Amino acid sequence: MKLLLVGHLAISTKLIIALKKTGVHLSVLSTENQNNSSEKSKNDLLSDITYLGRFYEHFKLLKPKYTRFLFSLAFLIPILPKALFRKLHSVLETNKPDIIIGNWGTGILPEINLIKSMDSMKETKTILNMETFPTTWNSGTRELFERYLLKSSMKNIDGMIVPTKEMYDLLLSYNLPVQEKIVYQKPFYFPRSHFNNAQNHTNAVEKKDLIFLGKPDLFRSLNSVQNQLLEMAESGITLSCSKNFKIKHKNIHTFEPFNIYDSKYDFSEITNTHKAALVTFQISERIKYPLRFSTSLPHRFLFPLALGLPAVVPEQGFEAIGNLIDKYKIGFRFGSTDKLKDYLYSEAVSVSKTNILKNQSELDFNPDDFKLFLTKFI
Repeated sequence: MKLLLVGHLAISTKLIIALKKTGVHLSVLSTENQNNSSEKSKNDLLSDITYLGRFYEHFKLLKPKYTRFLFSLAFLIPILPKALFRKLHSVLETNKPDIIIGNWGTGILPEINLIKSMDSMKETKTILNMETFPTTWNSGTRELFERYLLKSSMKNIDGMIVPTKEMYDLLLSYNLPVQEKIVYQKPFYFPRSHFNNAQNHTNAVEKKDLIFLGKPDLFRSLNSVQNQLLEMAESGITLSCSKNFKIKHKNIHTFEPFNIYDSKYDFSEITNTHKAALVTFQISERIKYPLRFSTSLPHRFLFPLALGLPAVVPEQGFEAIGNLIDKYKIGFRFGSTDKLKDYLYSEAVSVSKTNILKNQSELDFNPDDFKLFLTKFI
């Protein structure tokens, strides 16, 4: 079986790590607009698979970050000169896959629509990994566009990976033909076997209360959680975060950014030196909680879960995460800093960790289960 993953490398890391575990022949076509990754990082991530380069190296497009959305309008594609796509077509034909996985959500649909417009690719089965839906977090107009794009592109989609019941129900509420597709309806977890995670069960290591594994982004307030971290630190909670947040407090400790696909990194250090992981985003009080947080499971939740760390998340606005925490008793939904401290300084944290281990088979990527899903398309 030959599988082609089409998506941005930075947000496809989890899928690449997991798909390697299946043993299928994997190729990757990156949709990065620019070559942002270092060669060493790229070589580490793409080892043992076939890298087909960047989509927009094979198909030249002016300002692809914006103009790529022209392919959201499927009727435009047939009127474009086929010569424009000659190199891209050659790459796909030479490495012709049995199945294409588009990653992730509505953001990859312009490229999927273009690929499926090619005569040699029309019959190739295509799976859309939803991961997050809607992807927007502050725009009702963008959300409406995503719904239109998904509905108009459904003809090019044979299967879907839908991580949560909340997302599945939302898709149905929009009258999208999800029930007509082959659906893998469960979280796409990080494979625990990827991480060196031998936990130290002695009491010799003094543990910080929390680690926050999200990345700062000075240009999108969504990821600017400095004020939340400082509020917790002021309350006496000790925590770790990336040094790139550039915040100083006696209770805040920083770590060097790392790559989750670095096989030489000792991930057990994270597990053994922290009680739990903080999962949060910066959400303005002036707007309602974004719908995406009610339906999706972000990496900053799934990654620490793979390391065996309980998750703590704000009580409001994170329905899918909160429901999973409640179902398996693997963390805590806090309504205030005081309630969070009560949890962190109690035996409940140990109980949460035990529950992660007890339910490990349910909270881990299962390569055999996913291969069975793939066989439904052959």
